[in-house]
This record gives sequence, C-alpha cells and structure tokens, in this order.
Amino acid sequence: MSDLVIDQFLLPGRLSTFTCFSKLPFELQLQIWESAEPDPAVISIRKANQKVFQTCNDRHRLVDIMKAQAVYQAPAMLHTCRASRAIALPKYRLSFKEHLDRPIYFDRSKDILFMEDCEALASFLRTPWFADLEVNLNDRFRFLAIAGSWLSYQDRLMGRLHLFRGVEMMFFEKLGDDKVETMNNFRRALNRRWFQYRTYRIQVLGESSGWDEVPFPVVRFIEPGELRTMSLGTISSQKLQVT
Repeated sequence: MSDLVIDQFLLPGRLSTFTCFSKLPFELQLQIWESAEPDPAVISIRKANQKVFQTCNDRHRLVDIMKAQAVYQAPAMLHTCRASRAIALPKYRLSFKEHLDRPIYFDRSKDILFMEDCEALASFLRTPWFADLEVNLNDRFRFLAIAGSWLSYQDRLMGRLHLFRGVEMMFFEKLGDDKVETMNNFRRALNRRWFQYRTYRIQVLGESSGWDEVPFPVVRFIEPGELRTMSLGTISSQKLQVT
C-alpha cells in the first residue's frame, strides 16, 4: 500500500463516518453492535411540580403535586436500527414508572441514579398521596448518588434510604476534614436503620423472600465536584467491582 493511501486512512476525520455498514454481512453487524456497548449513564433526578385535577365534594380544582423528573436521553442504540435495538433492549429496561413523570430506559447493572438534592430524593420516593413508595424489586439497581448538604437532611434521609432495596453503593458529598466523625456517625446510624427495617420486614411481616440476602450498601463520601461528574471511573476508584 502506498504512503499516500496510508496517509488518507490516518488523516484526522477520514474515518469519522462509515457509509457501507448496511452492506456488511448481518452476522458481522451484530458482532459490531454487541461490542458497541454504551458507557454507564448518570441519570440526574430533580424535583418538578406537576398540576393535576383533584375532586372534592363534587368540585374540581387544579393542585400542584411534587413529582420527580429525569434529565435524560435514551441510549442511541435503542433507536439506531432494529439490530442495535435488539442487542440493547435486554440491558435497558423501562424503569421507575411509579417514581418519575415518565419511565426511562435504565441499565441497572451500571447506570447511576443521581439525585440533585435531598428534595429530588423525596420527590422520587413520594406518591401523589404523599406516602413514600419503596422502589419496586423489578427496578432494583446498583448505584445511587445524592448531592447537596445531607447534614441538614440526615433525619429525613434515614427514614427513606432503606426503600432502595438492592442498591450496592451510595455516594454522598464529603464534608470538611473536621467532620470525619460526623460522617462516620451518619454511616453507622444508616447501617442500624437499614438492618432494623430489614429485621422488621422479615420477622414481623414475614417477608423473608427477597430480604434475607439484602446486604447493607457500601457508603462513600466524595468531593462535591467529583460527585457531580460521576462516571464508571468514580465507582471503580471506590474499590467496587463492576460486572
């Protein structure tokens, strides 16, 4: 091959598009799609007010309810072509329809659910009837991050985080170096609350199925800037194996 031809292949931008993909053997196309797995996504959740009609004594009125909203873009593989969608669908399921204004496609093995603040967390867990709703077992996922100053919300957090059954790792904003004991106390208190709720569900309600093997999640405190730009690298650096 001449140097001219080699240079044409190596020039920046020369291989930015490939227009002959559809002409490749279908088996080769599938292999390419199988190897084109998207990176883990960080799905931001924020609080949003939603207006709904409420009926009381035969009178209708428009009221605001608190509803969580995802800052989200569906993975490109789901709408590129039939082959890519067939490869991606087993990994991405429509999730959190009870918790968001609309369900999202979420890879529960690696995507990160990121609460922009504690109010977003409350909105995510709250139903229109103002009762906290446990995350459905079918929607269990591995990684949860909560931004904002949790110190002023820790009592409210204690009463809600156990609703994320099956989460393996929780991330919170790190406080100053003089607050190490505060962070350790929070971790211990969360641990106690988690196992109290687990014991209640097993011994009092008799729900051993699905609870007897639920471990307490790993709790990590990281710098605010790093928390807001989370990635798979952030998780890997916390010594948790991602499979």
